[in-house]
Amino acid sequence: MSDFIKESSVYLKSIAESDSNDTSAGNFGMDVFVEWPKLELEKRGEGIYPLNYERIEKCLKIITEHRDCADFVMPVFLAILSRYKDSKLLTDENRKAYKDAVINFKYAMDDPNEDKHGICYFTENHQALYGASEYIAGQMFADELFTNNRQKGSWHRERGKKRMLQWISWRARFGYSEWLSNDYYGEDLMSLALLWSVAEDEELKTQAGKLIELTLFDIAVNSFNGILGATNGRAYLPMTIRTELPATSAVCKLYWGEGSYEAVSIGAVALAVFGYECCAAVRNTALDKTAFINRERMSLNVEDSKKYGLDPANYDDIMFYWGQQTFLHRDVIENSMKLCPPWLGMRPSIDAHWEKYQTLEASGFKPGSFDPLLPNAFTQGNLYDPDMACCALTQADLYVYKTHYYCLSNAQDYRKGKAGYQQHIWQATMGGRALVYTNSPGSNEYEDRPSKFAGNKFMPRSAQHKNVVLCVYRLPAESAHFFFTHIYFPRHEFDQVTEKDGWIFGKRGGAYIAVYSSIPGKWENPDPKFYKAVYGGNWEKEYHSAKPYEYMVPKHAVVYICEMGDEKTDGSFENFKSRFNAAAFSGDTFSFSYRSPSLGKMSFGWKEPLKINDEEIAIRDYMRYDNPFCRAAFGEKRYLIKAGGEEISLDFD
Repeated sequence: MSDFIKESSVYLKSIAESDSNDTSAGNFGMDVFVEWPKLELEKRGEGIYPLNYERIEKCLKIITEHRDCADFVMPVFLAILSRYKDSKLLTDENRKAYKDAVINFKYAMDDPNEDKHGICYFTENHQALYGASEYIAGQMFADELFTNNRQKGSWHRERGKKRMLQWISWRARFGYSEWLSNDYYGEDLMSLALLWSVAEDEELKTQAGKLIELTLFDIAVNSFNGILGATNGRAYLPMTIRTELPATSAVCKLYWGEGSYEAVSIGAVALAVFGYECCAAVRNTALDKTAFINRERMSLNVEDSKKYGLDPANYDDIMFYWGQQTFLHRDVIENSMKLCPPWLGMRPSIDAHWEKYQTLEASGFKPGSFDPLLPNAFTQGNLYDPDMACCALTQADLYVYKTHYYCLSNAQDYRKGKAGYQQHIWQATMGGRALVYTNSPGSNEYEDRPSKFAGNKFMPRSAQHKNVVLCVYRLPAESAHFFFTHIYFPRHEFDQVTEKDGWIFGKRGGAYIAVYSSIPGKWENPDPKFYKAVYGGNWEKEYHSAKPYEYMVPKHAVVYICEMGDEKTDGSFENFKSRFNAAAFSGDTFSFSYRSPSLGKMSFGWKEPLKINDEEIAIRDYMRYDNPFCRAAFGEKRYLIKAGGEEISLDFD
């Protein structure tokens, strides 16, 4: 038995024995992921754990009623039907109910019958879940008639295969539009693990395995001590604050011993059950504690599509754009109208934007690029903005600086000034729950998207070089409310916190942080509603031990500076703080300079380039990967990963 299989059994037993109901995916009825490990442990001969059939039935009901996120649980029932045919824990009646659910399921948005529960088929992770499930269902029941669209299983098998090969090819070339998502990477890995283990088609099986490895590399190179606490395309509050919760935390623990098994990770459960072993080069990447920079590019702008062989006017490519949520873009919207059923909740928005575009063009306007903060946020001169969707996940140039002591990451100059959704632009991670970031609240509530502390109502312009992030917010005057931004800085998670001359200093172990706001702010008292949203039933204990965590700045325009240090580079914490006696900020949000204790003169602004000691630094159009372990051009499909004397070649061609 390999060391990985032993560790996977440890993880599965931890779930079966704790009988936990806490999952990384939130309140989507993930109870079946607590029961799945019990079936696998029985199969491995490592113990009999009684099933909680009520939990399984609860998740089966999500499928039979076809509620949103039914695709999150469908892979488990497919695994049960294919992997545990001889299990004594299941009856023939159970198996028949699961098979009926599979055959009666609706696998695509454009299939017949109206959805009554607001189903999402089209974001990047949902496309993978539906596509992989459809292929496996069609493979298993090739001769059966699937009732929703009256097609045989063999037809669904071929459609699922086509869609998944296309989806995998897009990820291989352009990465994930939901970049570095510590939550949705779990769903992606589950879909891929299902194909890798159960698919009979060798091409699909092989491609899925390669993308698992590449996704694990993405986690390895960007995580810090088992925490994927980096900039990411779709952030949720509990998974951001409680670093032990995300799906990727258990993945890190499973493969390189860092992270946590505290929460049930659907991706880690699937990988553990199916026995996927990560290669040594990827594991060595995660465990490398030397300081390094990772530059990485994910997704692409609609306007650049043809450069990479895609076409927003080609209906065969439409799901790429819906995956990156650019369905309202002027170049995409005509195909979006063809795809989107009249009953889908987003159809009114598509129709409204189409009418807007037609009205503007009839008046002589043309789509073009401009600053969304200049007068009239939709039109300027004879141009209009063709790309206003708050949820759009276009080209993201990511910069990550990791040391033995901390990780600092940023999405460079990402959609500045545009309305945002769940995009998490920058973060400093120092271990445990000690993390710092800024955001533009979209609400005073904690479960909205964007909420008070997750996502951004309006995107900043942010840039990073090594251990320093410069982040500029300019909220538009037309905004109805929320003319403030704030710093999330949980004082209770640090060993020491002090303030001097506008700087907030923090120490966690051997890591140091200094954060500055160009506009003075104030600390807010801890909010019990925040703790209820993040900690659920255990909120009171956490709340009563909390110190202020929100530094609120009541202004529409502000510059934030974050500079990191550590005991190896800076000596003592007192010495680190003393270096900022000579730090200096001058200018405003349009153009400013900063005298950094570690990097020297830095300049930046709303339109100004990033300069270090008067030398301009490129912050856009990165390679797909540019780090010590892998260098690969954007848009290509070949990766050579080398770390710790090991290597792996992933050639998707």
